[in-house]
Amino acid sequence: MQLEKWAERRILILGMTYPSYSRKYLENVCTGGLDSETLQMVRLHPIPLRYMEEGSRFHSFQWISARVMPHQSDPRPESLRVEPDSIRVGQQIPAAQMQERVRLLRKSPSRVRSVEELHALEKSEHRSLGIVQPKEITGIRLRPKTEADRRDWLRIERLLFRQQAMFGTPKRLDFPEVDFVVSWLCDDPTCKGHEKGLKKWDLHELYRKLKGDPMRDEKTLEMMRNQLNLKEREVFFFLGSFRRRMYQFGLMDTFSAPIERQRSLFE
Repeated sequence: MQLEKWAERRILILGMTYPSYSRKYLENVCTGGLDSETLQMVRLHPIPLRYMEEGSRFHSFQWISARVMPHQSDPRPESLRVEPDSIRVGQQIPAAQMQERVRLLRKSPSRVRSVEELHALEKSEHRSLGIVQPKEITGIRLRPKTEADRRDWLRIERLLFRQQAMFGTPKRLDFPEVDFVVSWLCDDPTCKGHEKGLKKWDLHELYRKLKGDPMRDEKTLEMMRNQLNLKEREVFFFLGSFRRRMYQFGLMDTFSAPIERQRSLFE
């Protein structure tokens, strides 16, 4: 998608990371989607989702229309600056149409064989987003954040609450207490395995809501195991590189759908 100025685009939202504080926008949600014309992955910024009008808020696998242009201060080619006030939400592909979601992901030119292939594309064409289907999930665990992580989070929070910002009064964000760590192998003989923290927003939200439940960790892990069960589900990982470390990719979100099995003639 080549753009030189503001243009209206239609984008299918794929996923969102847990919000982080932003000195300029109060907070930002790393948001990825598919461009309707090319089905290539794009990155939208800024998305201060909790500060947006109710009619502009969106969910995963929902079509939106918005005015966008290349992000001039972000060297990653898939990054688009969006006018938050221009966002108009459209139809969501419902859970009952899981195979339509799967079809679009399979068709996307951003789908690659492995993280290794994604790294090669980053070197050759500065690719910063990709969709990978893992061959094997080798581990799922919770990793507690450190006290240094908490201090850094609270330091930025204090700064924000002292300053005036363009979106109004800051809304407090709960400190994300753990990393949701996933280990996997790609379907590529060169793959030696990967381990990354999953930044998926609704996973953080589940963990937050379970606070005080003695089974909090086990319930969260069980949900992750179910969603990433390759024997029962087709799994897609959404990966993106970091703005200041474009050679490094993070696991931003995931999607999985029940494997569609052919029925016997005698069923």
